[in-house]
Amino acid sequence: MTDTITSPEGVSFYPTGELEVRNKYIVGQVVDEGNKQFFLKAVKERDNPAVQADLQNEVHWNQVISPQVDEDYWSIPEVVTHAPDYKWAVFEYVSGAQPREEEIENWVPVVTGIAMALGRVPLGRTGSDLTKWYQGRLGRFDSVTGSSYFDEADRKAVDSLINGGSIVSRIRAGVIHGDLNLKNLILANSDDWHTYLIDGEFGTLPGKPEWDKPRYHDIAYFYHLLRCQYHRPDLAEGFLQTCWLNVEQRFDTSAEDFMAEFNLSVLERTISMMSHFIINLAEGKVVDDERRTVAEPYVETIHSALEILTKP
Repeated sequence: MTDTITSPEGVSFYPTGELEVRNKYIVGQVVDEGNKQFFLKAVKERDNPAVQADLQNEVHWNQVISPQVDEDYWSIPEVVTHAPDYKWAVFEYVSGAQPREEEIENWVPVVTGIAMALGRVPLGRTGSDLTKWYQGRLGRFDSVTGSSYFDEADRKAVDSLINGGSIVSRIRAGVIHGDLNLKNLILANSDDWHTYLIDGEFGTLPGKPEWDKPRYHDIAYFYHLLRCQYHRPDLAEGFLQTCWLNVEQRFDTSAEDFMAEFNLSVLERTISMMSHFIINLAEGKVVDDERRTVAEPYVETIHSALEILTKP
């Protein structure tokens, strides 16, 4: 990419230093002619339509969801401008610090509040049938059947969920962020704990059924992280109970239905993250967090979810 990006409105943005290559994007601070700071996110491989679609979704997600979230303690960065083909986008610049894991107890209530606030945003339509999505995601379990951790009975339990349809077919889609974790939070003001939620490229939107995800996906993902990455089952259970109390107060659902939906999403998240799992590590993949190579939290989480989902 060039050193300067000019928006469709004719405003030029200049990097304030070296831009950083991060996974599939090039990111960094830029300034306009008036030296006002912004944040640039550009597709690294300029003709990668899949990544362009992700950035397009992030831009739309920020624009649609931000006005519908009226919260004092968190917000979503404003989209300033973007390329017509979504090869780059310029966002409001947020100055602040990312959460430290040592302070995770303080962040669990923040994550809970954000997940519940997003859950209150109306989808604006009847959610799409998520059966095929779940079938594909849960089908990944076959790769670990027969290991020392999972046996044929476990595989049959997963198959019964996929093929039985009673739970899977009634799961409703909802508005979510899709990647709700500490690395996507920025504490902008430590005095009032105002937090920005960034990187909404996997978020679901009203009117875009191709991006459908189950409505408890965000809390299931964070629950999985608490158990399998942070090794904090105590925090995970407290987080779950607080989420249920919020759901009970605001949504028309029973505890039984909530636990079925939630645990199905936990099962999907844990199986889908097994490329980080030591017994199913993807070829050539390096795990930079040693805790991700410990099998027991994954195994316990999967067995616990299966026990709840398959009980008579």
